[in-house]
Amino acid sequence: MIFQIYSFLRAAHTLTVGGVMNTAVALSQSEQVGVHKSVIVGNTLSIKAGDVIELQCGASTLRMDSSGKITLIGTEFKFEASGPVQITGKDIDLN
Repeated sequence: MIFQIYSFLRAAHTLTVGGVMNTAVALSQSEQVGVHKSVIVGNTLSIKAGDVIELQCGASTLRMDSSGKITLIGTEFKFEASGPVQITGKDIDLN
């Protein structure tokens, strides 16, 4: 049997869990937020995907795939560090 539950709230909704909360979804889950979403984690935030993680914001994209390839696309790159910057690779092409 498949059950569908729909909820529509016109105001606010708060859920407080005093201990552990787990959610398991068999096939697919999506979330859409109209204006602002904030995630606050006390220590560690872990995100794992089987194939691809992609973050997009306007003309910027960060894409990581399961083969280890990381693609960073943007109109400008700014790197700042208070200490040494190390770039290691088989071949490094600066131009």
